[in-house]
Amino acid sequence: MATVPAVKAHDLRLVADARGWLMELVRCDSGFLPKFGQVYVTTCYPGVVKGWHRHRKQTDALACVHGMARVVTAIIRSGEPDMGPGSLVTSCYEFTDHVVGPLSPKVVVVPPGIWHAFTPVGNEPCVIVNTVSESYCYDDPDEERLPLGNIPFDWKVGG
Repeated sequence: MATVPAVKAHDLRLVADARGWLMELVRCDSGFLPKFGQVYVTTCYPGVVKGWHRHRKQTDALACVHGMARVVTAIIRSGEPDMGPGSLVTSCYEFTDHVVGPLSPKVVVVPPGIWHAFTPVGNEPCVIVNTVSESYCYDDPDEERLPLGNIPFDWKVGG
């Protein structure tokens, strides 16, 4: 079986004073990304899970800058998830589960080939800044998606 690159969460530098705070997300000397592609901001509303998806080439560096977010990755150790509706998933999964945001400043670095998803923690939306190694190509997106139920993760708090 091929070696799967590790998902890593790196502590971020948070500088706070009486005026507010500054959090360094990704620097050119961080070493998180094999190269720089683009930066984008996305929101996610309470009760919603964005995912599952994975990339062929792209590395993601996800940081939550407002609210708190639960970022989960899934590595499939055997087989692939069944794509048909109502089918049983018999694969073996290895999950990582990170709660990130201003109260836990981290960047979750997701290498290519690893399924990932996120949801807000609490009752307010989360705002995610994603710095990626590849620019998004609308004609040929570097992503594969699965319905949420096709990877058996319990999204309930404490689950």
